[in-house]
Amino acid sequence: MLFLGTTSGMPTPNAWFPSFLLTFQGYNVLVDAGEGVQLRLIENSIGPSRIDMILISHLHGDHIFGLPGLIQSMNMTSRTKELHIIAPTELREFLDLIFEKTRFSPDFPITFSQPLQEKTVEKGNIRIKVHGFRVCHNEIDSYGYVIEGYKLKKDEEKRVFRVSYTGDTKPCENYFKYIVNSDILIHDATFEEKMREEAHLYGHSTSIDAAEVALKSNAKLLILFHKSTRYKRNSDKLLQQARKIFHNTILAEDNMVVPIL
Repeated sequence: MLFLGTTSGMPTPNAWFPSFLLTFQGYNVLVDAGEGVQLRLIENSIGPSRIDMILISHLHGDHIFGLPGLIQSMNMTSRTKELHIIAPTELREFLDLIFEKTRFSPDFPITFSQPLQEKTVEKGNIRIKVHGFRVCHNEIDSYGYVIEGYKLKKDEEKRVFRVSYTGDTKPCENYFKYIVNSDILIHDATFEEKMREEAHLYGHSTSIDAAEVALKSNAKLLILFHKSTRYKRNSDKLLQQARKIFHNTILAEDNMVVPIL
């Protein structure tokens, strides 16, 4: 799993807007697509057309402004294979409007699915299952996702990993039952604990919130994500606070690679 962007609010030279790429046996799932996502992919020698599926958590700009350009780059590399996009309904309207105004239409098929509709994909001897769940990010339609990878042998499937991503959210009961027993939990940790009231007001979590969720949901590894740019010089504060509650915690950084197997 490669983190392409990890910050919120405004980008910095070393921390771009939210996005990460999960790769399982050659199948590539991009989760969120902040501004600059295709440049991060190129930096890591990953061509845009290698992406098979895109998951979008919600339609705030820091999570989607990189998507139109990414799709256009896919088209310019003569992509023909289908692209699966799982996202809130309005994303399709957003893309259609941009395509209309820029006089651009992709030459490859794009299928859209709703987050709450489980999506299953098989490739060779692997199976990937994706299902979304509602989170609590103020009044915008917002989702998190569970991504599970399986290896197939005859008529049996063996789960290899379970990765849960909350997207932007304050702690709420909506999503606990979905993220239980995650191998990796990627959780909103926008602010430190002293800003808890402001975090919850805007539908975000603190690093301690994230740690408490990881502990309660029996996660194996917690990754703090979507940190505010106010911590660009002292982000260790977020990590230290979380580790007091859930020791197996790391802080997402751009270009960081985390094994999923």
